This record gives sequence, structure tokens and C-alpha cells, in this order.
Amino acid sequence: MSPKPLSPAAPVSRIFPVRNSDLLHALCGPHHANLARLEARFEDYGLRAESQGGGIMLFGVAEGVATAEAALGAYLQKLTQGVTPSEMEFEGAVNTAFNITMRAGRPVKGLKSSVQPQTAGQTAYLSALQDESAGLVFGVGPAGTGKTYLAVAVGAAELATGRRDRLIVARPAVGA
Repeated sequence: MSPKPLSPAAPVSRIFPVRNSDLLHALCGPHHANLARLEARFEDYGLRAESQGGGIMLFGVAEGVATAEAALGAYLQKLTQGVTPSEMEFEGAVNTAFNITMRAGRPVKGLKSSVQPQTAGQTAYLSALQDESAGLVFGVGPAGTGKTYLAVAVGAAELATGRRDRLIVARPAVGA
């Protein structure tokens, strides 16, 4: 699994209220499978989702919690319109919310074109790279996930704007 949030943001908690118990059951899915799917999708944001009373309690980094709320809201709207609850419908709502919220933010202006994060992990990594308070950022993870590409894009953007006067990129010989 991927590491917990790379973003230095403090965790938040919110309650997504659902007044109808049948809708709450449909939102959570059989044996809370939808909540597990939601947690897996936003694992990089440390998201935890729990059904409590008349709603769903969401814990994690603010961006992940807000996007999870949007996904639950979209799925709830589908359910109230009469759509039959299914894994496919839930995944569609989560993907739509993720694409709108996560991918819409923070493109990096490169030398020729903009670089856009494609996953929640890349978004969190990009936030860490652009954080002024971070003196040094390590990117650890599987090969081919865009760590070096994003690091060089951020470095090139900072060189182009004059915020930095040199760029040093180091890679271990073992992982290269």
C-alpha cells in the first residue's frame, strides 16, 4: 500500500449526515464495502470512513475528506433519483469527484507545457514539493509512478521563475 499523507496538513473530521436509514445502508454498501473502497481510493490522505448513527464520519487530510464528501453526495443524489445501488455506480461517483477535485488543482507550469498530477499520491507529493516550509522532500515508492518527473517539473518551474538559481536531482544507483 502507499504511504499515508505526504501533505503536512492536520487531519480533520466531518460528518456526512444521512437522514434515511435505507439510504445510509445503500451508501455504505453491503458489509460497509463502499466505505472500504472510499478509504482505499483516498489512502494517501489517511482517509477513514465509519458509519455512525445517522451519518458517515470521515477522518483524514482536508482535501481527501472534502473529495470523499463530494463522492458520497454524488452517490446519494443518484440513489435518491432511483438509481439501483451498485459497485459500478459508487465507483463512478468516486471517480467523478476525484477527477473534479484532485486533478483540477495545482498544475505546475513547465518550460513548454503544464504538468498535472494524475493521482491522489502525486497530488500529495506535489503539495510537499511546493511547500515552502519543507527543506528537503524524499520521494519513495515504486518505479514509474512519476516521482522524478514531478520533482524535475517543480524544480524547472522554480528555475524559470527565478525562485531558485540551481537544481540538484539525486537518484540512488539501486533504484535507477
